[in-house]
Amino acid sequence: MRRVAIVVGPALFVEAMLYAVLAPLLPRYVDELGLSASAAGLLTASFAAGSVVMALPGGSLAARLGGRRTLAIGVGGLIVASLAFAFSHHVVLLDGARFIQGAAGSVLWAGGLTWASDAAAASRQATTIGALIGSGIAGAPFGPLLGGLAVATSPTLVFLAVAAALLPLLATVLVSPDAPRSPTAGAPLSRALRRPHRRATVRAVALTLIPSIGFGLIFVLAPLRLAAAGASAGAITVTFVIASAVDASANPISGRLTDRCGARAILVRALPAATVAFAIFALPLSVPLLGLVTALSLGCLGFAWVPLTVGLQRAIGDAGSGEGHAFALFNMSWAGGQAIGAAGGAALAQGAGYAAPSLATSVLVGGAAVAVARAPAEGPHPHPHGSEPTKAIEEVGRG
Repeated sequence: MRRVAIVVGPALFVEAMLYAVLAPLLPRYVDELGLSASAAGLLTASFAAGSVVMALPGGSLAARLGGRRTLAIGVGGLIVASLAFAFSHHVVLLDGARFIQGAAGSVLWAGGLTWASDAAAASRQATTIGALIGSGIAGAPFGPLLGGLAVATSPTLVFLAVAAALLPLLATVLVSPDAPRSPTAGAPLSRALRRPHRRATVRAVALTLIPSIGFGLIFVLAPLRLAAAGASAGAITVTFVIASAVDASANPISGRLTDRCGARAILVRALPAATVAFAIFALPLSVPLLGLVTALSLGCLGFAWVPLTVGLQRAIGDAGSGEGHAFALFNMSWAGGQAIGAAGGAALAQGAGYAAPSLATSVLVGGAAVAVARAPAEGPHPHPHGSEPTKAIEEVGRG
């Protein structure tokens, strides 16, 4: 598992860094290109839109080719997308480059998490996922720093450097060995969409979609609100560094707690807390309070990602579909929710003010919290291989 984590973790780190890179750059593009709030929301949502489009194909690739090969495809796509963004100076080209980044990222996550899950012990499934999601999201605090560096220097130079840094990582993935796969690894997603499994699958997707809307909302409204309140680009960068660090730190903790207490026990605490945070975010706040509530919101959502992933794994595993599809559905609902939150939230804010989308999101997340609280208690969560990993998997872990 260690060898796999050493490769997967940095790949997720860079992808998350690129997702979060836009926050300090957004006010600059608004000024230089004359973007409206809706256009800024569309630019922010383009990454998530690309993730949605490639989510299910990414899962199919992971099911058919295996996690390692799928991860290599995702890293290669991210290199191409970074080069495209480096030389884009028109909003349509920027939208397209961000779309490609999101699409490559979706493939990367499906492949990386599938590869790692194949090598993980049954008793450490959530811990493994939490650690990798955490190491991935740990890249998010560096995204605003990278964006701030691009504002101070040149976006072209910064994104060229990112593409160059990804080349050794791609080479490492290509020469690494595969982890042993489960007998159902290549089973189609259609099994999870048939009765009697369809309802559980749809419910798991919906529960992931709703908190993701809040995530997208924060990433487009928080920098705009901070700028409107008088925050400098540096202050916006620091705010998102801290908020993203809180989000990243929450995931490994959530993973360990999920293995011990179950997914439901975490969600019935994280989702109500997020509901309150979004309600507070609707209020007129000073720059320090806006920064605090931004960090609080992302932290509450950070505790939800691992148990939500486990819920999708359970639904897919019970149906007998390949596990790569679980991570694909997570990517689709996570990215789809972000696209809705970013584009829809910005459009609603432009017409009805900043409070309206924040309150609407608070209501949605509160509804998800009620749905989780009313759900039946969990049973034991089986390993996707049907039992503890074989000796071969343990050899990969020690390798």
